[in-house]
This record gives sequence, C-alpha cells and structure tokens, in this order.
Amino acid sequence: MKILSFDIGITSIGWAYVEGEELKDCGVRIFTKAENPKNGKSLALPRREARGARRRLARRKTRLNVVKRLLCKEFGLNVSNYFANDGELPKAYETTKETKSPYELRSLALEQKLEPKELARAILHIAKHRGYGNKHAKRDLEAEEKAKKAAEKAPQEKESTTTNGDSKKEQEKVLKALYQNETLLKNYQTNYQTNNKTNDETNNKTIFLVGKYLYEEFQDKGQRIRNTTNNYQHTMRQEWLKDELEFIFKKQKDFGATFSENFESQILETAFYQRDLKSFEDKVGKCVFYENENRAPKDSLSAMEFVALTRIINTLKNLEKKSKNLGIGETYGKDKIQEILKNVFDKGEMSYKELRKILKLNESILFAKDPKLDYTKGVQEAEKANTAKFIELKNLKVFKKAMGKDFDKFSREELDKIATNIALIKSKENLAKQLKDYPSLTDKQKDDLSNLSFAKHIDLSFKALYEILPLMRGEKTDECLRYDEAWKKAGLQEYRKHKQKSEFLIPLKEYEPYLANPVVARALSEYRKVLNTLLRKYGNVHKIHLEFTREAGKSYDERKKIEKEQKEHFEANQRAIQQCEILGLPINGTNILKMKLWIEQREHCAYSNKKITREHLLDSNALQVDHIYPYSRSFDDSYMNKVLVFAKENQGKGNKTPFEAFGNDKEKWDRILSLSANLPKQKQRRISNKDFKDKELGFIARNINDTGYIARLASQWTKDCLKFENLSENEVSIAGEKGSKNHIEVISGKLTSTLRHYWGLGDKDRNNHLHHAVDAVIIAYTNAKTIKAFADFKKNQEQNKAKFYAKQISESEYKTQRAFFEPCANFRQKVLEKLDSIFVSKPPRKRARGALHEETFYSLEDKNLLKTYGGRKGVQKAIALGKIRQVGTKIVSNGTMVRVDIFKDKTGKFYGVPIYTMDFALGILPNKAVTTGKDKEGVIKDWIEMDSNYEFCFSLFKDDLILLQKKEMEKAELCYYKRFKTSGASIEIIKHDNRADNITENQIKIFKLKFDNDKKILDESLIAIQNLKTFEKYQVSPLGEVQKAEFEPRQTISLKSSPKNRKK
Repeated sequence: MKILSFDIGITSIGWAYVEGEELKDCGVRIFTKAENPKNGKSLALPRREARGARRRLARRKTRLNVVKRLLCKEFGLNVSNYFANDGELPKAYETTKETKSPYELRSLALEQKLEPKELARAILHIAKHRGYGNKHAKRDLEAEEKAKKAAEKAPQEKESTTTNGDSKKEQEKVLKALYQNETLLKNYQTNYQTNNKTNDETNNKTIFLVGKYLYEEFQDKGQRIRNTTNNYQHTMRQEWLKDELEFIFKKQKDFGATFSENFESQILETAFYQRDLKSFEDKVGKCVFYENENRAPKDSLSAMEFVALTRIINTLKNLEKKSKNLGIGETYGKDKIQEILKNVFDKGEMSYKELRKILKLNESILFAKDPKLDYTKGVQEAEKANTAKFIELKNLKVFKKAMGKDFDKFSREELDKIATNIALIKSKENLAKQLKDYPSLTDKQKDDLSNLSFAKHIDLSFKALYEILPLMRGEKTDECLRYDEAWKKAGLQEYRKHKQKSEFLIPLKEYEPYLANPVVARALSEYRKVLNTLLRKYGNVHKIHLEFTREAGKSYDERKKIEKEQKEHFEANQRAIQQCEILGLPINGTNILKMKLWIEQREHCAYSNKKITREHLLDSNALQVDHIYPYSRSFDDSYMNKVLVFAKENQGKGNKTPFEAFGNDKEKWDRILSLSANLPKQKQRRISNKDFKDKELGFIARNINDTGYIARLASQWTKDCLKFENLSENEVSIAGEKGSKNHIEVISGKLTSTLRHYWGLGDKDRNNHLHHAVDAVIIAYTNAKTIKAFADFKKNQEQNKAKFYAKQISESEYKTQRAFFEPCANFRQKVLEKLDSIFVSKPPRKRARGALHEETFYSLEDKNLLKTYGGRKGVQKAIALGKIRQVGTKIVSNGTMVRVDIFKDKTGKFYGVPIYTMDFALGILPNKAVTTGKDKEGVIKDWIEMDSNYEFCFSLFKDDLILLQKKEMEKAELCYYKRFKTSGASIEIIKHDNRADNITENQIKIFKLKFDNDKKILDESLIAIQNLKTFEKYQVSPLGEVQKAEFEPRQTISLKSSPKNRKK
C-alpha cells in the first residue's frame, strides 16, 4: 500500500511517503503566515488603510474647496487667498494677535452681525470639523445603550487612553464621549422655529450651541479643544453642528445679513455631504447545493431555525446515547424537539438549566463539552440560566422587538426577505426606501428595522432551507432528521463535490471560493503544492493521512492563547529539570513528569495527602504516576489524567477510579476532593467523577479523528477532486471500519506525541524544523493495527505494573515487557537516517506588497535626519538615492524592501541594489548599489552606478536559496536569504533546518550561535557581500530538491493591479 502523510501547520508542512510499510521519503516545507505577525491582521491591511485614508482626505479636500469657492463668490473674497501650494499656509489663514479664533467667531455669530471674512471663517471651520456620524449608517443600538450607561457612571476622560487599534473599544469611547457631551451641552441649548417647506407648518427645534460651549468652557480659559490621539473628549455629533450652522445663518439674517438664493442650502449640502454606503450583494457566496442561489443571511428566520434545530437534534441524539450507556434508555421524539424549538423562538434563547427541566434529565447525565459549562462546580452551578446558554439568538430578539406585536402576522417568506434586505443594504436611508415595498409595515417598524444590522451568511440558500427544514421539523416523516440525513433525504447534492477527479489536486479557489481566512488558505495552498509534486514523483497513492496542528483554523487571539499554553508547558518542564538537578535526580522523561506533578501537587500525594520527600523521589519503587481514569478503561494517556502517588496508594486503587476505590471511606474521599481543589480543573473533574463509564477499544480510534472545519475542508477537497489507487476489500480504517473505501484519514495530534515517545524519536524541539517530518512519519504509520497494538500495550503495561509491585513477576521481566513494538525493523534508525538527508524547503516571497512607506512623517529640518545623513545636503542625497522618500514637504522612511539585485564587478566583488515597494509603485528601476560611510564633510557617500563595468548576477527575494562562501571557509554552504541591510551592505542568512546541534566547523564561520536557557540556538547571522568568494542563487523544489538557478535577465518593476482595475 502507498501512503502519503502530512502534518499541516500555519507556517509548516511535514510530509512522508510510505510504501509497503517502508519509509521511502520525507521532508519539510516552511512558509510565512499570511498575516501581520504583530497583530494577526491582514498583510494587505496597511496598504488598504493607507489607500482609504488617501481617498478620504482627497474627498475632504474636494468638499472644502467647493465650500471655499462658494464663500468667495458669495462674499466677494479673493479665491487665491484660500489656496496655497502643499506645505504652505493660505493667506486667508494667516493670523495676528487681534485675530479672533473660529470658536469665538461661532459664538459671536449668535450675538452680532459678522464681517463677511469672519463669517466665512466660522462657516469654513464647521465644514472642516463637521463632527461624528454618518447619516447613511445604521445605529448600533446595543453599543449606544452600553455607552450611555458608561457615560452616566464615569466622569469625562481628559487623558488619552490607548485602544490598541481595537475599533470596538474606540467606538465605545466615542459614543461615551457623545453622551457625556450631550449632558454638558444642555446648558448651551436653545429653541427656534423652523418652517417645513413641504406643508408650511412651523416646528419648534432644540439645538446645541457647540461653538459657544467650546469657546466659553475651554478656549476662553486657555484649555485645548482639539482631540488628541485616543482622546475623544470634545467629539460632537454631526447633526449638532449642522443645526448650529443653520442657526448661525438664521441669526445673521436676523442681524441684517443677506444671502443669495440657494447659498445656504448649497453650503449645508456640500459641507455635510456623505457618499452612500456600498451594497454587499455581490460579495455574498453561493449555496453549497444550488450554484446560482445566494446564501441566506444567518439572522433570517429560516437560517436561525436551521441553526437552532441542528443544535437541538444533535444534542438530544448525544443525550440518548449517554442515557443508553447508563441503562436508562431515554428517547426524545419530534414533539419534544418542537417544544424546545418553540421555547427558543418565543424567548430568543434557552439555558441549559431550562433544557434539563424540559427533558426531565437525570443529573448523572451531563451535556456535551461546552466552554460555557464548568461541571467542576456542580451541575446546578454550571448550568446557571444567566451564564450557560444552550442557544442564544440575539438578533432574533432585536428583530422581534423592531417588528413589535405584528411579528407573527408576517409569513416566513416575507420575514426572510426583510432580513435579507437588512443584511445586504448597509445604508439606513436606502434600507428605509426598500422597506416601503412592504405596505404591511408601519412607519415605526420601518424606522426600527432600518437601524438593524445583520452581517453573516450561512452556507445554504433559502431554496435549500425550504427543502431541508420540513424534514428537520419532522413534517414529512415520523422523526426529526439531522441535517446530514435531511439533505440526503431531500435528494440534494453538493455541486462542488461532483467535479471530475484528476491525477492532481485542483486549486482550492475552484473548490471553495469563499474561504475568508488567508492564513488557512496559504497553508492549504502549500499543502497542494507539496502533494502534487509528490504525486508527479511517485504516482497515485492508496491513502492520504492528514494531521492539523492545533493552531490551524484558529483566530489570531486563539493562537496566541495556544502559544501561551505551550510556553507555560515549556517553562514547567524547565522548572522540573532544574528541580531534578537540585535534588540529584537523573534527568529523564519519567523523572521530569514526576517532578512536574510533585510541584503541581505541592509536594503531597494526591490520594493520601502525605508529604513526598527527596528520599521518596530518589527511591524508584516508592512513587508511581497513576492514571486517574485507569488507562485500560479510558484510553486516556494525557497529562490531565495523571497524578503522583505513593505506590501503596496506587496498588490500593488498582484498576478503579478514585471514587470507586475510596468513595466508601468518607473521611478519605473528602480529603482527596479537598486536595484536588488545588489542581487544574480537568484533573478535578476526573478525580471527583462518580459515574465514569468504560470506553470501548474503538473509542481511542474515533477520538483521534479531527473533526474541525479546516480538517473537514482539506479532506473533502482532496477526496472529491483527486484520483486514488483502489483499496483492498479487507481494508480497515483507522476508526476500525472494516471494508472501508475511505482514502483520506484525518487524525488529531493527540496520539502523535505519545507514539513519538514510545518509538524513541525524542521530544519535540520547536527550534528544529525537522520535527514536522517526524510527526508526518508517525502519522503515516498510524493505522488500525498500530492503535490496537498501542491500546493492548498500555493495558498490559498497567497489568504488569500491578503484578510487579505484587511481586508476581521479576523486575527484569517487567522491564522487558515495557518495551513497545516498532512499526518495522530498525524503525528509529531508519527515520533518523532519513531526517539527516532532508533539506528544508521554503518558497521565496516575490510579491510586492505592504505600505509604500512607514507612517511617521518627518520635517526636512528634523535633527535626527540631519545628523544621520550629514546635514541638508546629505538628506537631499538620501532622497535622490531612495534611502528615504519625500512625500509633499515631508520625509518618510521606506516600506518593505521587496528584492535586492546583485551585481559583480570585473574583480569579482559583489554589490547590492535595494528595491522597495515605493520603487515598484513608481515603476522606476533603481540602478545604484549601496556603499557605506561618509565623506570628509560628514555627508553620506554617493552610491555606485551599475554601468557596463558591472555584470548583473541575480535578484534576491526573501527566502531565496543561496550558496555562499567566505574566503576563510573550506567549502560553500547553502542557506536562505532573509534581508539586505543597506547600513553595512550585508545580508542576513538563515540555516535551512534552523538546527544548532549539528552545526559544522565550516558553518560556524557564517552562522552565529547563542544560548537560551542553557540551550544552544542560532542567532542573527549577517554577512558582508562585497568580498564573498562564492555567491550564487539556487532554487529548491517543494520537496527540498536543490539545483542551481538558471540565469534570468534583470526584470522591470511595477505593482500588480487588481483584475477590476486592469484595462480590458
């Protein structure tokens, strides 16, 4: 049988190829995460935000220019006084000591007639600072209510507090400031009468005099008015400022000013103009069953019913199994499902407590694992109604609230259409217009609905939902079908799954065009590259085994949490190793585990509470690591199922759980529970469990199957689109299914580390890339036979341990039987030999992306700039060379260096020409190579023009493979290029496998080492390029096959445009 296996992470792929139980090949592919490593955001975000800011500023400039021209025309002012070159101050803005501030003018405009020039300044000031708000946007009522409560409790913030780029926190601060200002402005409000142009009615309007408030309360007292970064103290609503400007016009007319027809309306319309919000209809994906049908909004009634029914049916099926295992045999028919669904839709939610009450569920039966449930506190405490929600449909509540009592009068189709309009139309005004198509809706309903905001969509269209839901409700059958049963019963087929299978895996975009996670998309794209390369080399295979790291498919925050756990685990191991050294214990896996448990248990036995001393730890027969749930009954070999106990206690416990062994002794049981309170919750739960049920042998196989979304997507993509060799009729799947025709096995990482240990392949070293290949090899050999052998081995080991301590077998016999089988003869040696032959593959990063320059702007007179480059002359030279850039009248640092072009002179010296994203944007190819140092005047030296005396060698991108040799080295070494430093005309290089333990005397001349926790690791390695003896570019295949790169002429540069911007 031919098997390919893959260990897929977010920055790595380990792979192995096994044929007929012989390891033929293995390797590693390393790549970068498709996100900003600092905050987990998209790599395209800086450019997208910069582009958005440029467009926003350009629109603002255009809008203000129109206002300026209107003012100059109306008041007979000189237009040229209001415009100036970039970096210069317009003449109209020049001030003297006698010049009144705009805030003072806005205040005076309410009390006296202003001069045209002064009124123009006041109007222009409001137009420039027109307040917070978007007339098209829907209001976030929940956020507003939260901010209102916060504003009532807390005083107004005067100091800026950072939001770390969190837009939600920023919005909360803005809304809080608005509500606080609304309260403060009540002392500066006035009423005036307005005429309704449509029916000549007179309305009384209350407005806030914002300019007067800011002038009298702050500027007149010498306090700052403009907000600073992360401080929103003086944020005002746009509508308040618009009202203020209308009132200024009215007061000025009262004082005798006259304006031409339409002047006021033109100023107001231009100053407060806002573009309509885009529709997202073209961004909605297609249904998995109907290729031409849009997906349904997640907050539509049918989608919410689908989500609720799926959760209810799956939960009740799970409870039925648990009930059967306990001998109760409870079943739940469609009447009970419909009762639960009705309660959910009536209230918009249901707690676990309510569900238990409806089902009359025995407290011995616990609900399936849910982060909201913590059963270590007891059933009643864990299932509290206010915290543990079984189902919560928040937007159903707001939808029903907006619709009022008429909600049930509308048909399902009408409600789904209304929800679709809410999801697709982001503009409040446009949504209100669309809702006019529903004559049954009142004006209040339309107004309330136009403020709702629905965003997400499910995978199914309404067409599919209307076929599936009746079957899930049990309308067409005697029972409520699960989703997977319902769509099959309805005769539906996922159209993507019926593509023609081919010899190689098709691009992921063709199979799943709506995958929105760039990190996962890149990992799966690299998986496809490696897989297809292997298929070209070895042909079709019988099976593919996949394992995904815990990080795959997780959000940035979730991955940070996992990294924190891994760091804590590493630190716990380090503390255990240090403690072993202090106590004089040999440092091995067994003693490290004992020491971790000893520290965690505060130096006490978990069952007897007796102190564990150094003498006990040195005596190999005094202590034992016990499985809380016996392994032979649970197949749980995790750290969270282990405690350190005296051998006598373990022998007394035998093959029982703690409660089964000690529960009859109340005093001892209470002591054990008291001790467990200091242990992690997972251990508390295991120790205190009174109703443990044995797991059958098949449990371990089923438990290692990965059911996460990314695992399912990758397995389905591979299974649906790739041709395989036929499996034999007696094939057994990993889960123990006989006669299996399943070519894809997706395994979780729970067994890999255990088998790594028992097969003697060492602990995982995350600084060494080769551990990914080790995992892939283990995955390749994970099959039904291996799992059964492992389960039998652990069971026998437990029994032999008991026999040994009961002196029924000798120590030598016990140690002999502890040895675990190998998948094949000399397995460990063969794996290590293969690892030594691996060259780790990396794809070069050739795409020009990221911001064109850094965010900080510097003045031409900036002291640091002048010092760095040698005065004004040096700064101008640095600009000309492209070391820094001039944007308008300001200086900025370069963005990303995309590539460096390497040249060689006739004497064999090498030179580097750096090329940045800004160069790509300008489309001008630089041609000067870096030189270092300054001239006699302290000005930076000019760079060297690469003319006919210099030969172009190659272009280097990040992660390109290079061969280099310094003069003192015996031979050239392969390494990866990381970056080029202009300050020293040097390159930073990386060792392909990142290993420090196998570094040679020759390699030590280019790779630097350092120590971290007494462990030797690689440090930053910089090499000056000019005098290198050998400097060549190589290329590496996805499988790590290396060859010298063919010469390519120097390429021109330009930024790739998106398809919509390309000329047709």
